[in-house]
Amino acid sequence: MDPPSGNPGLTRAGGCLSLLAACLGTPEAPDFRDAVVVLEEFFADFPGPVARGFPVGHTGRPNLTIPLGTWARLDGGARRLEMLEPAVD
Repeated sequence: MDPPSGNPGLTRAGGCLSLLAACLGTPEAPDFRDAVVVLEEFFADFPGPVARGFPVGHTGRPNLTIPLGTWARLDGGARRLEMLEPAVD
């Protein structure tokens, strides 16, 4: 799958941080390189760019479904996550 132009990331992984961490070092571990990773938890000392406050995961408000494995572009300054392809055919 070729990436679209404009420096997008592939939404490859997401969910509960403790479950993703438990996969590290196993064949089931996601590949996080060049990925937009959606997590339910946030840690202030994360060493990369972070956009937080998106309505995903277990929130007290209506939330969005984020398709995994699709190309997306994240603009943290604008608080915008743009899906660049359909999740289903």
